[in-house]
Amino acid sequence: MSNLLLDDTIRANIEGVTGEIDNFMLNSAWEQIINDLGYNPSSGEVTETYFGTDTKFLYLNKRPVTELTSLLINDGEQDVSDVKIYEDIALEAPFVFSRGQSVTRTLLSTVTDLVRYKVTYTAGYTADDFPFSLQIAASMLIQNLQAATDGNNNLSSYKIGDIAYTFKSFAETNESYNAILDKYRAF
Repeated sequence: MSNLLLDDTIRANIEGVTGEIDNFMLNSAWEQIINDLGYNPSSGEVTETYFGTDTKFLYLNKRPVTELTSLLINDGEQDVSDVKIYEDIALEAPFVFSRGQSVTRTLLSTVTDLVRYKVTYTAGYTADDFPFSLQIAASMLIQNLQAATDGNNNLSSYKIGDIAYTFKSFAETNESYNAILDKYRAF
C-alpha cells in the first residue's frame, strides 16, 4: 500500500495549489490523512474481524470496497456468492449478522458469546481513481505544514510563568478539511 500522493499526476494536482513540494511534505500529509480517516486509502486487500450488527449489513472500515474474498463466521467458511457489496462501504447478506447473546455461566459472572465475522476484502483507491476532494484535503494539510515550518511559526505550545498554551492541530480545528474527510472516514 503506497503513498498515492507521490504519484506524478496527483503530485502535480497538489503542487498546482501549494507550489513545489518535496517528498517529506507529501509523506507527512499522507500519514495525517491515514490517521484522520482511520485506514490507509490506497488499494489493497485487508482482513478484519467484526462483531455482528443484528442487521443484514456489516459496515467495513476501509473503502471503497471493491471485492469480497472470504467471510468466516466463528472461524467457519461462509459461501460469499450471495453476499453483496452495499454502496462501496458495507456487506449486505441474505442473513442477519447476529451479535450473539449473553449466557450466564455462574452466579457471579456472565459470559458473552459473540459471533465473530472475519472478512477479507479488497478496498481503497488507485492513483487513477483517488478522489479530487482528498487531493484538496492533502493540499490543505500541506499548505498548513508549509506555514507552520516557516520561521518561528512551528510552535505548538509554550509556557509563560504558570500559564501554558497548547495549540490544536490543523486537523482538529479546520472545518473545511474535516468536512471533506467525513465522507471517507471509517465508522
